[in-house]
Amino acid sequence: METPCRRVGWSILIRSRGRASGRENPVVCQHWKENAEGVKIIPAQIYAGVDNLQAGVSQGMNRRLQEVEQVQSMIAEEVGAFERWFRSLSVVATISDLRQCVDAFRKLELARTMRQLSSSLSEREAAAIQELNTRLINKLLHTPTLRLKEAAAVGQGQVYAEALRYLFDCAHVFCGRGPDF
Repeated sequence: METPCRRVGWSILIRSRGRASGRENPVVCQHWKENAEGVKIIPAQIYAGVDNLQAGVSQGMNRRLQEVEQVQSMIAEEVGAFERWFRSLSVVATISDLRQCVDAFRKLELARTMRQLSSSLSEREAAAIQELNTRLINKLLHTPTLRLKEAAAVGQGQVYAEALRYLFDCAHVFCGRGPDF
């Protein structure tokens, strides 16, 4: 019996002569490549009994089964990371409100300072003060924002979000009132 099959870049022809008087006859595997002109080039022949082929298949299956544990571990790790990220989303509204609140305060104080200094500052100096103001606020809020996300990732986000809202009392910014200080 001859069974031709194709793999990418290779063709395989398997010949089996069956069993004679209870003994296994070898299987001949011929691997060949086709060159650019379509001529078959046979670099090697492999002689193996069916039992040897079965042993090779079993080894391949065992290697694949060993990989399953590693894949399951990687999946569990990624699921955990996704769950932490998803829980951190619970504080996004608080972070956004906090940044809007602090930015409103920043703009009010910047406007007040610029009115006092407007006659003595060049455009370049005024832009530098505005840039300094923005960078300072971003640096001050960076660590609290990260810590709030970390707390949310472990299920503590609501507690810290409420504390931030209480400490910064940003409700008056969104209710149309100005800052009390």
